Amino acid sequence: MGTILENLHKFHIQTAVDDIHENGNPNINTDHKLESIYRCRLCGYVYDESKEGKPFTMLQHCPVCGAVLLSFEQLK
Repeated sequence: MGTILENLHKFHIQTAVDDIHENGNPNINTDHKLESIYRCRLCGYVYDESKEGKPFTMLQHCPVCGAVLLSFEQLK
């Protein structure tokens, strides 16, 4: 059995998860039009939001060379 603070923390996490399941994640901008194109300056990989179906900012790193997103330049 956890402490009162541990139990309270678990309750708040579960409440937040339940809210996201019911109402969607407020941190995801659903108004973003997927039309930007980015290119990795290190390997040349091109990320086209419209083809990938998700915003560039959802990437963690370049899927080809592993470079951070700051290595990309926006083409469109």
